[in-house]
Amino acid sequence: MARLTLEKVMQKSFIDIGDASSDVPFNEFNDSIGKLAESNALREEDIRELIDPDCDVSDVIDKTARLALSETIKIDTKEEPLYLPGYTAVVVDSRGRILGVQEDPNVIPKLQSYGPSLMWAMRKLGHERYATTRTGSTASELLGYSAVNMALNGSHITNISYGNRHHIGGASSWLEQDDLRSNSRLHAGVSGVVATDTFRNHLATVDDRIRQIASEALLNNQEYLDDFTGNMFAGSLDSTLGAFILEEVAGYDTKGLFTETALMSIARRHASGINVH
Repeated sequence: MARLTLEKVMQKSFIDIGDASSDVPFNEFNDSIGKLAESNALREEDIRELIDPDCDVSDVIDKTARLALSETIKIDTKEEPLYLPGYTAVVVDSRGRILGVQEDPNVIPKLQSYGPSLMWAMRKLGHERYATTRTGSTASELLGYSAVNMALNGSHITNISYGNRHHIGGASSWLEQDDLRSNSRLHAGVSGVVATDTFRNHLATVDDRIRQIASEALLNNQEYLDDFTGNMFAGSLDSTLGAFILEEVAGYDTKGLFTETALMSIARRHASGINVH
C-alpha cells in the first residue's frame, strides 16, 4: 500500500507541480510526503520497488556520494575527514519516475529530531520541480530559490530574515541520452550531509567570504543553525552533492572536486541571498 500511495503522489502531485496556473499541487506534494513519513510509509524499500531495474542509478548515487564525502585535508602528517559519511539522496526524472535512492543517514539526535531524512530529500525534489518548471532555474539558484520561497511563504524573499529562509538541498539537470530517460530533466534531492569540525575550523577560514558566513552563523546560532553546528553549510553541501550525483548519472566525471566546488557554491549562493545553512 505504501508503495502504491507513493507512486500515486509521484505520478499525480509531483507532475502537476509543473502546472504554472496553480500552487496547489506543490502544497499537496509537500503535505503528502510529510504524511507518508509520519505513518512510516516513506521507506527506502518502498521507493526501491518503484525503480525500473533498467534505469536504476542507485549504485551511481552511492559511488558518487561516498567519493565526495571521503575527501580529507592533511593537517600536519594526518589526513583528517571533512565530512561525516552519512547522507540520503533520491533521483527522479520530470515524469515522476524514481531512478535511484540511497538512505544512510548520520545517527545524530538533532538530525533525527527533524524527521526522516527521506522526507527532506523528497521535498527537495518538489522544490526542484517547481523551480525548473516556473523559472528554468534550479532551486539552489536565486531565481528558482525565490520562486520556491514565494510558494512556501507567500512573500518575497527580502521580507524574510536570512536565517528563516528555507534550506536548499536539491539539484536539476538535463539528461540527453538515447535511452528510456532521454530528453528528460533530472532532479536530485539530498539531505543529511554534515561537515566535520575540521571543515569548519580549517577550510572555512581559508576564504574571507566563507569565514564571514561562518562567523555570522555562529553569532546567530539559534536562528541560523538551530543550535547545531552540524547545520553549518549543510543545505549548500546537500545541493552540491546533488549536482555531483546528476553529473555522474549523465555520464560526466566530476573528478573528485567536491570540496572545491562546495566552497565556491557556498560563497556564490550566500552572496545572492540564499540560506546556505
